[in-house]
Amino acid sequence: MATEAIAAGTAGPNNAPYAPSWLNRLIGWIESLPGPTWAAYAGLAVVSIVLSNTQGWASGFEPGGLITPDLTFWGIFLVSLVWVVAYLNRVAGSAFDAFRPALDMPEAALEALRYRLVVLPSGPAWLVTIAGFVLTPLYYVADPVGAGVVGYSPAQFVVRGATEGFSSAVLLLIVLQLGRQLRTVDAIVASATRIDLFQPGPVYAFSRLTSRTAIALMVLIGAATVVASPTALSSTSLPLWAPWIVGIPLFAVAAFVLPLRGMHERLVAEKDRLQADTEIRLKGILTRINRRVDTDDLSEADAFNKTLATVLQERDVIARLPTWPWSPATLRAIATAVALPLLLFIAQRVLSQLV
Repeated sequence: MATEAIAAGTAGPNNAPYAPSWLNRLIGWIESLPGPTWAAYAGLAVVSIVLSNTQGWASGFEPGGLITPDLTFWGIFLVSLVWVVAYLNRVAGSAFDAFRPALDMPEAALEALRYRLVVLPSGPAWLVTIAGFVLTPLYYVADPVGAGVVGYSPAQFVVRGATEGFSSAVLLLIVLQLGRQLRTVDAIVASATRIDLFQPGPVYAFSRLTSRTAIALMVLIGAATVVASPTALSSTSLPLWAPWIVGIPLFAVAAFVLPLRGMHERLVAEKDRLQADTEIRLKGILTRINRRVDTDDLSEADAFNKTLATVLQERDVIARLPTWPWSPATLRAIATAVALPLLLFIAQRVLSQLV
């Protein structure tokens, strides 16, 4: 159970290198509640939906007691962000376990690496959280009509700002986690002592983490873009949405590719080594064949032909071995996920000009 907690980012090894973030502690509390974990998140989603719709009732924009789809979405979105972080932490732990056979180091060092991969430090997490809560009221001030805060009382303004500020903070924490994971994956790959092109399990391990992280970001941003399209299409709020609509997809692509760059370089080096060995073997066989030809000794010609054919086949097999640490299906999924939010936003812009 301790190993599972570390993999989920809810606990650390003894003598952890730093204290976990408030988000890791929150996830640990949620997943320690009695009953199934999904039930805890579902219960929190219900509470979040009610609080989100309460904003509409309190502001007078929605009739009291009416549950609207857009406010319900934002209530679910808030809890979904936390669940995504917990899910990606588990994927990170699973990816580390799959890559573990390639590492040769003490158990304590392995657990410390896992901890750094899935747990955010407390200090940077608080700084990013403050930034999320600062950006939210700036958005309200820049476009109060588009943000729908005109006529809000101070209490209503604070409640909505707290809810949406929390969402922004968690999303920024995901971005921070990606940046840390990039450096940590680089360090893990650099520490690997066994890279085998013929055993793709460890090789593809971290592509599962980086691809699912990128896809999760795109799903969240894509859904938010669709629901918030009237605001996003506002001329004054468009500059505020642009970093999310354009910047997050670019960051998702970088988050998928950059952490795997070191693995690609290791695979290229290993492939070069295998090819060099094959060429040396091929040269040796050809030398022996030429020696027999020069002396008119063809008694072993058939055996040499079979050996030569085998080595040539080996060279062809090695030449076809991939050096990118992901499967074609993973690459297609990433391309689709990144393109979808951009296409949805462009379609909404076009339709708004036609209607």
